[in-house]
Amino acid sequence: MINNNERVPYISGVLCLNCNTIVYSRSQHDFISCKCGEVSQDDKGYRTIFTSVDTMIPVEIDRDALLDFILFYDYNYGNRKVPKEFKNGWHGNLTIRKGSNMKFYNKLLDKDSAEVVNQIIVKLNKD
Repeated sequence: MINNNERVPYISGVLCLNCNTIVYSRSQHDFISCKCGEVSQDDKGYRTIFTSVDTMIPVEIDRDALLDFILFYDYNYGNRKVPKEFKNGWHGNLTIRKGSNMKFYNKLLDKDSAEVVNQIIVKLNKD
């Protein structure tokens, strides 16, 4: 039985600034890379591999918000008709695109990370 008092409320992740992808490891030995390969993560965020500090920003992902998102899309769409930015969301990879939903990232990420993602979305929407 899980004791909710011992659960960590956030999952460590990394935002790659080259390809605007958030990667997070879901379990030990779950090696995840961003689309461009500049940033990878393993062991639930305890080990992050990156080419340059300038290409990444550590993020904290709200565990409950992520679970709500995964369950919603799985129940309603069964991995069909899922927006492209979330296509690999339950596989440890979220891609920020033009038209991305700022409200989703504001709920999902810690405040500082959400501000960075919102700036990326604004910039993508201007281009």
